[in-house]
Amino acid sequence: MALNWQINHVAMKAFNLTSVVLIVLAAGICGIGVHLSEQKEIQRLRAENQELLAQQQALLAEQQATKAASDAQAATANQVDVDRAELMRLRNEVAQFRRERDLQKSTPTNAPPQSPYGAYIKKDQLTFLGYATPESTLQSMWWAFLNGTYDLANQSLSPQLLARQLRDEKGQEKFENSRKLSGPMFKGMQILGKKTISESNVEMKIRIDSAQAPNTGVALPKSPIQIQPMIKIGDAWKLSGSIRQYQPEWDQEGQVEIYSR
Repeated sequence: MALNWQINHVAMKAFNLTSVVLIVLAAGICGIGVHLSEQKEIQRLRAENQELLAQQQALLAEQQATKAASDAQAATANQVDVDRAELMRLRNEVAQFRRERDLQKSTPTNAPPQSPYGAYIKKDQLTFLGYATPESTLQSMWWAFLNGTYDLANQSLSPQLLARQLRDEKGQEKFENSRKLSGPMFKGMQILGKKTISESNVEMKIRIDSAQAPNTGVALPKSPIQIQPMIKIGDAWKLSGSIRQYQPEWDQEGQVEIYSR
């Protein structure tokens, strides 16, 4: 009886020990499994981060390439405008020289000299002449307004007027709207005279020929004859102030040169 109790007692201890060992082993195996699982998850997250970083770098490189291409395209377009304007200026200087030469040939020697600037210029005859004289600037300004770009039109402005124009965030939008509404109304222009205020300041008397365009709602000015102040900046003449309505007293005051009546 005692022997059986001892055998059972020993067996129970052995069983309990085995259970403990198995539990420890199971816990160890579970711990290893969890560790391996965590390592795999860490590796997956690292790989995913590397992939996202690579995608981010690729997108950044693509954005930089797109911006560089856009900047290059804009620079090319601006240069094309400048080159085209310069070519037109040179061509029209030659044409202006020929007109002056022909006018001199056709004028009798005993007749008073005539100004080449008083001729009426139709809308389709406008050309870009540069900014060397007030008369050239006026024609170049109108040509740029009707046919050129916003930047090219702004080149006829004095620094003060240009700064004011560029401060307006909607300046280009207003320019395009004005061209859309007023462009069809413009028929031609004529430079009637010039008043010299000083060596670098003049006022130009001009006639703007306009016709009411249907369905625009834009009213024509009270008088087609207007006065445009201008200033010389370096070697170029620029618009220096707002255009105003002509008054007959303008012809009677100061140093006035009449081109046409």
